[in-house]
Amino acid sequence: MANHKSLKEKAAVYEALHRRAWRLGLILALGLVLARNLITDYLNLPDARLILMLAFGTAFYIPLGARRGAIQGTYSFRVFGVNLILEGLIRLLGAWILIRLGMGASGAVLAGVAGVIVAYFFAFTD
Repeated sequence: MANHKSLKEKAAVYEALHRRAWRLGLILALGLVLARNLITDYLNLPDARLILMLAFGTAFYIPLGARRGAIQGTYSFRVFGVNLILEGLIRLLGAWILIRLGMGASGAVLAGVAGVIVAYFFAFTD
């Protein structure tokens, strides 16, 4: 994006990267869904739903990277920092609450997924 001078060109580059990030995220999520039983057995996990939750989070995590890249590219470092803190707080507090409610590892994974999804929807430039 640094090679492009106009805001319109930069926006077009971002849109293309964001679209590609969604495609890749969905492809990887689908791969995790399809391979969930194999991964669950290989990692000796108690439940394949953990991999399903990770797949859902992966679908958002890769486009989140594209959004955060745009935030950095516009020098909106305060917004970037707030977004990282928001994700971390949701992960931490969500995991603490869900584990205390008896969800164990599933609650921790769910909190991580929720953190990524919320951060995605709150990742925008000034």
